[in-house]
Amino acid sequence: APIEELPNKLSGETALVTIFVYAYNHENYIEKCLQSILDQITDYSFIIYLGEDDSTDNTRKICSEYALKYPDIIRCVLHNRKNNISILGKPSGRFNAMYGFLSSHSKYFAICEGDDYWYDNFKLQKQIEFLESNDHYNFSCGKIKLLNNLTGKLIEKKEPRMTTKKPYLKAGDYIRKNISQTSSFLFRSDFDFP
Repeated sequence: APIEELPNKLSGETALVTIFVYAYNHENYIEKCLQSILDQITDYSFIIYLGEDDSTDNTRKICSEYALKYPDIIRCVLHNRKNNISILGKPSGRFNAMYGFLSSHSKYFAICEGDDYWYDNFKLQKQIEFLESNDHYNFSCGKIKLLNNLTGKLIEKKEPRMTTKKPYLKAGDYIRKNISQTSSFLFRSDFDFP
């Protein structure tokens, strides 16, 4: 089914980083997510690929408003639910994600799903500086905190023991033991992430 891309000023633009935000029924979280990305302090340009998956709440309206307000940063793609790919009988964000990855051309990709946000305004800057200085690394991820919606407190997620025993991790380590959240990931776009 056809998808719609909202007007923006990014035609032919390439930034060092594309941040993928995938949103579906995230009306209570999407503004905080987007604002946390817009608040990033960097020495380079970035683009937000905002893929909205035909939500049944006000997520699409909020995404559209942000895209119109920030057309020089946000590329908003409004997907159709008919294109959704089910995995084991459950709807997924796979079509949205693959469409974003395949239509973006930055050197680095980051992910911040619509119900997540970044609490460190230098998150991208730190990760880019690391990867730019270390060609033999393909991705960077970090510690995360979980927000308790009832108390409003951030709780640091305990690191798996495997991370304290190795100077670095391989992609296979991440697959065997989920060491972090996708919202903390930044990776080279040419990296064949499993």
